[in-house]
Parts: sequence; structure tokens; C-alpha cells
Amino acid sequence: ELMMRASLIEKHLQELNERVDYISQQLSELEEFNNNLKFLKAVKGKEMLAPMGKGIYLKSSCQDNNFFVNVGAGVVLKKTPEETAEIITSQIKNLHEARTSLLASLEVYQGLMNQAISDLNVK
Repeated sequence: ELMMRASLIEKHLQELNERVDYISQQLSELEEFNNNLKFLKAVKGKEMLAPMGKGIYLKSSCQDNNFFVNVGAGVVLKKTPEETAEIITSQIKNLHEARTSLLASLEVYQGLMNQAISDLNVK
């Protein structure tokens, strides 16, 4: 029974670690985009490479400083750079909160794992 409990706790710890890593990656990408957003405001009328996905880019010309933002459920809205920055900042804040919550859960489960190991060593 103790081995089964330790195994379940270990599996949960691995899942939590994967989620923390994923959120950390998302945070890094959003923070980088937020920093780049400042430079994108000045590209109106200039040529640039627009990412199409999978490392493929399309040469394009920026006619407008506004962005088209996917706000969920397949809905895309036109947003100003300032509105876009607010959305990104909000997403960053939410991801930081989620990461903090996951790290707290990780700490709890690490304590449970330590207790399980201790119980196994006693028996």
C-alpha cells in the first residue's frame, strides 16, 4: 500500500513539473512578445517577415499598426497596440498566478513524497 501511494505521488509530481515547465515556456514567450510589441508600433509602412508557422515566413508590408487578436472561441478582434499590450500583460499575470499555485502544489506533494519515503524506510 505504501509503495502504491508513493508511486501515485511520484506520478502526480511529474505531471505538476511538466505543467510548471509548460507555463514557464508560455510565460517566456509572452514576455518576449510583450517586449517586441514596443518595436512593432514603429513598423507601419515597412516590410517585414510574418511567421506562417513551422519556421515558414512570408514577406509582408505593415499597412496598419493594429493587431488582430484571437480572443477565444474562434473570435478575432482588431485591437490597438495598447489594447494588445493590456491583453498580453493580463495573460502574463494569469500565468504567473497559475505557476505560483502549481509550485505550491508541488511543495505539498514533495512533502507527501518525503513522508511516504520515510514510512517505507521505517517498514
